[in-house]
Amino acid sequence: MIESRPTITRFLVAAFAALTMILAPVPVASQTAAAAEGIEIDLDVSWHEFRHREAVRLTGKVTKNGKAVKRTTVKLYREDLKNGKSGRVATARTTSSGRFAIWLSPSNDTLYSARVGSARSDEIRVDRTVGERTLDDRERTLGSRIGAEKSKVKRLSKSSRRGLGISSIDTIRYREHTRGLLVEVTQGARVRTWLVTGKIRTAYEKAGGPRGKYGVPLGDARCGLMEGGCLQRFSGGALYSKKSKSRAYGQTGNSRVSMVVAVARSQVGYAEPSFRNSKYNRWTDSVNSPWCSAFQSWVVAAAGRSDLLPKRARLWQLVRDIKKDDDVTIFKPSSRKHKPKLGTLAFYDYRYGGDGKDPSHMGLILKVKKNTLVTLEGNTSKAGGFGNKRGVYIRERPKSRVVFYANPDY
Repeated sequence: MIESRPTITRFLVAAFAALTMILAPVPVASQTAAAAEGIEIDLDVSWHEFRHREAVRLTGKVTKNGKAVKRTTVKLYREDLKNGKSGRVATARTTSSGRFAIWLSPSNDTLYSARVGSARSDEIRVDRTVGERTLDDRERTLGSRIGAEKSKVKRLSKSSRRGLGISSIDTIRYREHTRGLLVEVTQGARVRTWLVTGKIRTAYEKAGGPRGKYGVPLGDARCGLMEGGCLQRFSGGALYSKKSKSRAYGQTGNSRVSMVVAVARSQVGYAEPSFRNSKYNRWTDSVNSPWCSAFQSWVVAAAGRSDLLPKRARLWQLVRDIKKDDDVTIFKPSSRKHKPKLGTLAFYDYRYGGDGKDPSHMGLILKVKKNTLVTLEGNTSKAGGFGNKRGVYIRERPKSRVVFYANPDY
């Protein structure tokens, strides 16, 4: 007996339904775990467009079965849509209301997401755009995140700009808000407005703000650095803040080296908990080893400039590798072409009275005097010499002990 057409149709529909069930995608482990945990992460961004050197503020809330998750760690991830690089960029911690916030500095069109355990937020996209950015425009994009206005718009006179060494800038306007200071800089047809906030703002305003020694911002602060650090460059120097410190640390100067030195200054006073067991040892996996070079490698990495020096545990390893690096300028104390300056690395010999070929210690130069160098050093003693109680301190060393100098390409 031949089946009727309706019977064949019903058979085909049933077979297709069964096949669909067999081939249905199985939820991935993270989705299953997230559902089991009952954790949800809401993620938002201050503005979905940004200009070069502008930061974006990511905010969010973590809940579990509808209730706030207090004081938990949130990991922030990014995917750079231009170069394809991806990975974790920062961590934040929720408040008692389950909320978190962090400033980050994308370079290109970027996707951000937040994770708590296996739970993951939806992705947020920000796009890099070009164009001018006036003070009013920046206030509009930041909205309530910088708080209410605290002052009228102020201007720097031409004589004030000349006194700060920034006379090439046509106009400088700024306005204070309860949670931030906006500084508009006009140079020719180009108008940009930068945000100064948090501990960096406090130190900046204490130093006189746009009228003070640091001058005007050259961009927003770069945050999401090691240990929750934020680093901002100005026309007259740089300021650095981190979560574990109550204030920002600064270094004057009109070059990028001031950014690295500001980070180094934040470490002064650190004392290793036990002999050769510093955080710099642990960072380079070199506990029980001298750590003067590990400290200098840590500093450039904490400044977001790990390209300047390789991550090396021992001094001899660092010396070997920078001598092969074409981007590091090595020169002798007798050089007429090169002279030590702020940010130069000094390599000392303390084994053979300065006559040895291989250095046994190193420091970051802060100041050059006639016969001595003021240097910021790791793995040194506060009182002088090299006792067993070591830390990060500023020392004054004789030039006669220097084997060679090195200038990274700041």
